[in-house]
Amino acid sequence: MKKPALITLVIFTSLLAAISLYYSGILKKTSIPESTLQNSFVNSGAKPVSSEIYFWAKLKEGQHSADVENSLIKDMMAALKVIEGQSYSRTQSENDNLRKIEVNGIVEENTEKKIINMVFQREKQQKSAVSTNISLKVTQDLAIDGLDTIRKEAMNIFKRYGIEPKVNSCITGYYDGKLEYGRMNDIGLKVFSRAQAKKVEGMRNDKMISVCAYTPEIDQYIRVNEKKINLNLAIRYNNFEDRTYIWLATPVITTEY
Repeated sequence: MKKPALITLVIFTSLLAAISLYYSGILKKTSIPESTLQNSFVNSGAKPVSSEIYFWAKLKEGQHSADVENSLIKDMMAALKVIEGQSYSRTQSENDNLRKIEVNGIVEENTEKKIINMVFQREKQQKSAVSTNISLKVTQDLAIDGLDTIRKEAMNIFKRYGIEPKVNSCITGYYDGKLEYGRMNDIGLKVFSRAQAKKVEGMRNDKMISVCAYTPEIDQYIRVNEKKINLNLAIRYNNFEDRTYIWLATPVITTEY
């Protein structure tokens, strides 16, 4: 092969490699956090108890009307396949300072069950100012799959209304009996290894492990003491039930454990 042709081939190959790395980086950054969460939980070997995804946001000026609320509720419930009249309820309460709308629904598909709770809370402040918060929580019993799909469906609706919510997801599971510290530690290593996560901080004893970590597989994170955190693991024994429970969340565990 002539030298100019060889140089061209080397340059072309290098460009292909660079492009491949660039796009793989983009794909990695745009991966859905719940996919990493689900895969890491599977690596723990625990039996699933439940999984949940929680959205919350403060509405911007101009998003406080009853028409917007009603339209958003209708679109969100349709996206999550909640049908009015079938395990569906809507309540509203109001006083001088607060107006609250709460919608609850249940979706049952085959053996899976989803519980949906959506809340608008409008608070009247000084000088006629209004502050409205919105939250959406979707809980799945005995299932961990589908959190990524729920995120996509809910975020599509929120974006349609110009709302940018914060999101937190958590999976709960268990093991029969009491696990020794060494076993709990091994489980933690397996979970973090699957997510390519590194420990940031945590606490451990013979009854419980609680660790905050950071994984580059999830591009969203919070800062605690100036450190990035986007994965939180806890393992604790419940002597009343004789089970060892595991919680895995992104970015943090918000339920009591």
